[in-house]
Amino acid sequence: MSELPKSRYSLLVTFFVVVSPILDLYQVGPLTIGYGELFLIALCGITMIIYAVRRTKLTLNEAPFSVLFAFYAVIELVLLMFQGNYNLGDLMVKWTKLVTCYLFFEVISKKEFNYEYAKKIVIPIGLALNVLLIIQFLLFHLFGIGILPYLFNIPNNYVDSDLLQTIYKTYIARGTWRPSAIFFEPAQYAQFMLIPTTMMIYDDDNNRKSIALALFFSLGIALSGSANGVLIAVIVWGNWLLKKIRKIRADRLVILFLASISILYFAIQKGILSAAWNRVMSIDLKGAGTTGNQRLIQGLAVFSRVPLHNKIFGTGVGNLRYILVTHNIVTPYVGELGNEYMNGFSTVLVTCGLIFFFVYAILWIRWYRRLKNPIDRGLAVVLSLLFCTSSIFYHPITILYFTIISCRKVSKHEC
Repeated sequence: MSELPKSRYSLLVTFFVVVSPILDLYQVGPLTIGYGELFLIALCGITMIIYAVRRTKLTLNEAPFSVLFAFYAVIELVLLMFQGNYNLGDLMVKWTKLVTCYLFFEVISKKEFNYEYAKKIVIPIGLALNVLLIIQFLLFHLFGIGILPYLFNIPNNYVDSDLLQTIYKTYIARGTWRPSAIFFEPAQYAQFMLIPTTMMIYDDDNNRKSIALALFFSLGIALSGSANGVLIAVIVWGNWLLKKIRKIRADRLVILFLASISILYFAIQKGILSAAWNRVMSIDLKGAGTTGNQRLIQGLAVFSRVPLHNKIFGTGVGNLRYILVTHNIVTPYVGELGNEYMNGFSTVLVTCGLIFFFVYAILWIRWYRRLKNPIDRGLAVVLSLLFCTSSIFYHPITILYFTIISCRKVSKHEC
């Protein structure tokens, strides 16, 4: 286990990277970025200035992002030359986010991010969020009271605040509201909580306390009713059990199996997993504006409707909205979040095109195979599944996942 670095600045960077998904829940005034993104952009600028003054030698990580970044730059230049028109504001915002992601993935993570300090922050935050969610769940299901700990007076980075309040009140009245602690939807809660869950499952010490915490975090994910969160948690636990099963004595294995069946039966009988199951069943290929449809199917629907040259070479980062409007592209899956709301891999497919999507997939697999640490591999599996099910490509949660994975050397917990 590595020691904490002496640099207070490294601790500051680590802290803001960890809390950036929470800060990003709210929008910075009239700007189209969240507070989490604002702090990350500022840290990137300050860090690069410090490196330039100190003439720090920079080394790149092995995340599948360098090639993507270079390809984006080239395709963006070509598209702008031929297109002649574009949305400058959207272009600047998307490129700022992309550069921020690139710098954290490839440069800053190894030098400034500290895993042990991040763990000291993530676990207590996870505990607090989990306790809050369980309180929300109990109060709602026992007394019909929905606790909404949101700052409605501050513009949020999700949908209009008034619309959000209306949606929540409607769900509470119908009895279909799902708790998500301080996040705006259970999927956001699960995306964050899967980090401490995976950390504890694959913890180096792998003691009873770690497993107990992992189970507690998993309970929170289940109670949130996030379908992709529950599915991913089951996959992570299953992967861990398959690796541990050879070391478990036969009698303990039987006890573990019976306990798992009992817990699953209890969860089904009490309807704990019903919310997650209902979200899975809400996916409709014929078209509906649910967030599940948007995350899973929206990107493919948009890709099928863009011109042929955009299918091959992509739309370019920051150009998608212009192309959607220019070609009057609307899909049956549009909800409150709009046509651009799609999962991470769909974002790569639409903006980079079919050819580079396959290149990116190969780079991603190659990057995963080079990871040796169990926590790194576990988080990489979670991130891969989130990229299939969640719209997180430009989100700070992606920076957090990649930075945790990239901060360590290939086989050690050193930053």
